[in-house]
Amino acid sequence: MIEKVRNIINNPSFIIYVIIIYLVGLWGLGTNVMKDVFISIIPYNILLANIVLFWSAKNTNLKFWISVVFIAITGFYLEYFGVLTGRIFGVYNYGNILGPKALDVPYLIGINWVFMVLCGVELGKKLSPHHPVAIPFISGLFMLLYDIFLEKFAIHFGMWIWYSNGVPIQNYVSWFVFGTLFSCIYYFNNRQIKIPIARALYIIQVLFFLLLSFTF
Repeated sequence: MIEKVRNIINNPSFIIYVIIIYLVGLWGLGTNVMKDVFISIIPYNILLANIVLFWSAKNTNLKFWISVVFIAITGFYLEYFGVLTGRIFGVYNYGNILGPKALDVPYLIGINWVFMVLCGVELGKKLSPHHPVAIPFISGLFMLLYDIFLEKFAIHFGMWIWYSNGVPIQNYVSWFVFGTLFSCIYYFNNRQIKIPIARALYIIQVLFFLLLSFTF
């Protein structure tokens, strides 16, 4: 059963269904027809994207899941100390859009760190197949790019609030540094892992943020 679902997800035609889901989301969040409903399902969309990503993964083993749990927990506590001190990313707080929280940080944030690391590494492997040392740095750059496009979307819908004049440069520097570090930890322990849908999910989400920003 698991392998059957994995084959469905990794079939190129599955991307069409993913695109349709995000197009519907683009319509729902970009208009006033059912905007509140679509805002309320944002955390479920994030969770679903992560489930699809994990299910797509090939050659997984215990080391892979240990890496995933480590990044999720470390990413969560990184955000906790970020909110608590304001010294990592800048001074900010999370809203209530992303679902249940602990220590003022949504549980989904830790999972989303994993999502971005896995997508970033897969993009890095595609762009630098013969230079593995460069892959974590490329991944860090893609994670930084993701955050740049995400910020306007997140702020507009109240996912988090910055207590500064715009998004601080400190946030972007920290994203790249920790994104690269997490990518190093993940990649050099899981070189055999392949996640076929990761690159497509990354591109679809970035385009989604970009297109939706024009409706604000």
